[in-house]
Amino acid sequence: SEPALRLLAESLAGRAFLHGDEPGLYDLVWWPFLANLVARGLLDERAHADVARYGRRLATRPSSRTTAPPWAAALASP
Repeated sequence: SEPALRLLAESLAGRAFLHGDEPGLYDLVWWPFLANLVARGLLDERAHADVARYGRRLATRPSSRTTAPPWAAALASP
């Protein structure tokens, strides 16, 4: 997952989402990968701070909160 996290960090390059200020299709593709890493405790937030913040931005969006299964509620906690 390290190469993927590096690629994601490079792709974000100062943007809130991969498409800029608002999320798009590519962000939706990344969300399950990040949610899985967080749920399993595999995302080192110190080493990947930008990616961790990005994941929190995705998780706290209203659409993520209303469509997430009950087990995923902890992922959206800031």
